[in-house]
Amino acid sequence: MFAAVKRLIYRFVEICLLRAPPQALPASGFLLWLTALLALLSGTLAGGFRVGGMDTALVAQALELLALALLLRAGLAVRGHRGRFTQAASALFGSVVVINLALLPVQLMMGADPAASFIGQLGVLLFLLLLVWSLVVLAHILRHALDTDFVVGSLFSIGYFLFMNWLVQLLFTVP
Repeated sequence: MFAAVKRLIYRFVEICLLRAPPQALPASGFLLWLTALLALLSGTLAGGFRVGGMDTALVAQALELLALALLLRAGLAVRGHRGRFTQAASALFGSVVVINLALLPVQLMMGADPAASFIGQLGVLLFLLLLVWSLVVLAHILRHALDTDFVVGSLFSIGYFLFMNWLVQLLFTVP
């Protein structure tokens, strides 16, 4: 069992490194719910630094994951690929976990006032690189799930990012 878990974690890292498509994952409802739960927990930890508290971060992360799943489901329905939802959503949620785990130490580097130190400024640069990486990973997954090219996946990825930032700022007071 440990070997299977190790292979699965490695598969998520491969997806985040653009070496594997979402269809490389098993079509498992259990995996979908597990990755959604882990994405919610890791996102709440990472988001607690940004939105000013764990309770707000939990609601914001739940909203973001729900929106991601709904938009994915709608996109797959429009493209006639409804059967790809479980693998694509598992890939999205699993990649969120990987990126959030990479983000946690970066946010600690940034601290409360990133401009106050070189380490804080380096943290901001790493944060921006992780943001770009997350958009590229999202585009990669969408490209495969929606059976389109990378440019279209990138446009969906950027549009989703802008929409979610607008929505979170609208609904929550972001310092």
